Amino acid sequence: LILIILSPLYLPILNEIISIITLSYIYLKVKTILKSTQKKDNEELTYSLKTHLSGIKNFEA
Repeated sequence: LILIILSPLYLPILNEIISIITLSYIYLKVKTILKSTQKKDNEELTYSLKTHLSGIKNFEA
């Protein structure tokens, strides 16, 4: 019963934690993409970034 009362309070916190994890995951992905594509041209870089970001969006849904 106590958990049922407290669960609405935990949901926003849980959402915050999930979004923080997701953002740090995106940050790490972008960082590794930038490192691995420093020698490549900008078109390839933006393409790989878009591909990874769309993959993350699909992962969230």
